[in-house]
Amino acid sequence: MSALAVTTRDGSRLDVEAHGGGEDALILCHGIIQNRRAFAVPSFSAIDLLVTQGFCVYALDLRGRHGESAHHDLATYVDEDAAAVFDVVAPRHRSVSWIGHSMGGIIGVAAQRPLHAVVALASPLMPGDARLRRLAVDHGVHKLSRLLASRARVFPGRQYAGVFRALRVAIDAGLPWPLPLWKPGSFDDDDLAFTLHHAFACDGHHVLADLCELAMGNGERAGRVPLGDRLRELTTPLLCVAGAVDGIAPADSVHALFARARSPVKRFLEVDAGHIDVLTGRHARRQVWEPVVAFLREVLSASAS
Repeated sequence: MSALAVTTRDGSRLDVEAHGGGEDALILCHGIIQNRRAFAVPSFSAIDLLVTQGFCVYALDLRGRHGESAHHDLATYVDEDAAAVFDVVAPRHRSVSWIGHSMGGIIGVAAQRPLHAVVALASPLMPGDARLRRLAVDHGVHKLSRLLASRARVFPGRQYAGVFRALRVAIDAGLPWPLPLWKPGSFDDDDLAFTLHHAFACDGHHVLADLCELAMGNGERAGRVPLGDRLRELTTPLLCVAGAVDGIAPADSVHALFARARSPVKRFLEVDAGHIDVLTGRHARRQVWEPVVAFLREVLSASAS
């Protein structure tokens, strides 16, 4: 593992770890209020698996992970952070593909870079399920997030992880929870503790508000990102993976992103998982990462022929 120096056009320095040395590169991008550690737990590392398959893996931390900024939005991630990482990685490799979790997948399909493939893991076009939208929760969160952003407040993701740490015994026991992050029993104790302690981070309230706008506007815009247009323009091969028991990104909301993408080569896979265990749960290797590798091999083989 080595550190890669990446500076965006607006002068922000991004933390990027490079693993392996293959000709084909993969950029891994986490979701909202998470960081690059979301892709590895003590018992399983998706990064290590991908390296053993011959890929060079770049694990990205988007800006603001340590609470140093409260003013960035989703467009900043798409047009500054994703663009800067791609522009540094691309000259070094034969191909570059993007694997994003949740918001990270949305960034990948919106990035407008010549990627060989995009893998979107639990990435909803319209965050939250219909029940929450009817209750106008997205509208309330959107207004509150804009207000807090205007006051330079940081979205304290690590504090939310602390709540889940306190409730994890009850959640694993199957007690009702409105937005389950993982399928009960899908993590070993050490792995879940690692994820909740190390993989959550600060973020920007503008980012949360932008994602709420996807639900409020039928998936057309996320703040300054015209996501609907970019999906209709997308020609990159696309794999969308949804968790059947995901309370953050229900399978139908992930399928909405899949359906709107114009990509001539695209696949949809639904697995028995929640939101964060699609990455590192007990069955993530077999259910998720082996199909991801197979899809990437298919795409790369087709582009080489």
